[in-house]
Amino acid sequence: MSAAVDRDRRSERLLSAHAVCRRRDHRPDAPMLLAPHSFDLARGELVAFAGPSGSGKTTLCMVLAGWDRPDEGRIEWHVPVPSSPTWRHVAVAPQRLALWPELDVHDNIAMPVWLDPRSDDDPEERVAELAERLDLTHLLRRAPTELSFGEQQRVAIARALVARPTLVILDEPTGHQDQLHTADVIETIVAARDDASTVAVASHDDDLLAATDRVITIERP
Repeated sequence: MSAAVDRDRRSERLLSAHAVCRRRDHRPDAPMLLAPHSFDLARGELVAFAGPSGSGKTTLCMVLAGWDRPDEGRIEWHVPVPSSPTWRHVAVAPQRLALWPELDVHDNIAMPVWLDPRSDDDPEERVAELAERLDLTHLLRRAPTELSFGEQQRVAIARALVARPTLVILDEPTGHQDQLHTADVIETIVAARDDASTVAVASHDDDLLAATDRVITIERP
C-alpha cells in the first residue's frame, strides 16, 4: 500500500466515542469505573489506551466492543455495522481469554472465519500465517488447557485477527509474554494495522506504546 493511500485511509473516521462513562453496577449514585472520555478512531490506525491501573482501560475496551454499555455518552459508528456484529466487524482478545476448551488451538483460531465464511477466504492459510507469526505452529493440535497462559494469550490474539476485522480490541496483549514473544505480538499487531484493521490496545507496555500511531491517555475517575 502506498504512503498516500495509507494516509488517506487513516483520515477516515471509523467510530467516535462521545463522553462515554461507566458506573459500578450501572447505578447513578455508584462510583465511576470509567470517567467520561471522548475520542475518534480512524480506519486503519493503531491506537493505545494508556493510564494507571484502575483508570478504566478494560471497561473502555468492553464498551467499544459492545460487551458493555456506557451509563452516559455513546459510541457512534461511521461505517455500516450490523446490530449483532460478527468477528469480521469487531474482534476482541480480552484479559480473560475465553478460549473454547473443547477445541484445539487450530480450531480456536479458525472459528471466526468458519462462523462467517467468505468465498475469498483461505482459513488454513490464514491460521498458518498467524500461527507462524506468534510461535504457535507446534501447538496447533493441542488443547488450550495444555498451554501456558502466555501461549493461550497468543491464541486469543490470533483468533481476534484471523478474519481481518474492521476493529480489533486487544486488552493488555503483551501482559503475559516474555521479551521474545512480546516482539512477535507487537509485529503481528502492526501487521494487522497495515492490513487495514483498526487496532485499539489497552497497555502499559512501553515497547507496544512506541509502536502505535497515537496514545490516548485514560485518566482515573
